[in-house]
Amino acid sequence: DVLDDNTALLVEPGDSGELASAIRQLAESGELRRRLGTNARETAVQKHTWKHNAERVLDAYLSLIVNSES
Repeated sequence: DVLDDNTALLVEPGDSGELASAIRQLAESGELRRRLGTNARETAVQKHTWKHNAERVLDAYLSLIVNSES
């Protein structure tokens, strides 16, 4: 779950008409491109860094260790 309505224009897979419409929206609206880009960058910096991913892995390992000791 990397993308959502705040970070991208989501379309149904295989729906070329919907994809064309989303591309048209982006081409016509600089404000929409800026808003989605800003939101996507903020989300990436907050949730998808190497540090964040490493913390998630370590938390999962710790949880397994704690649960196996119970």
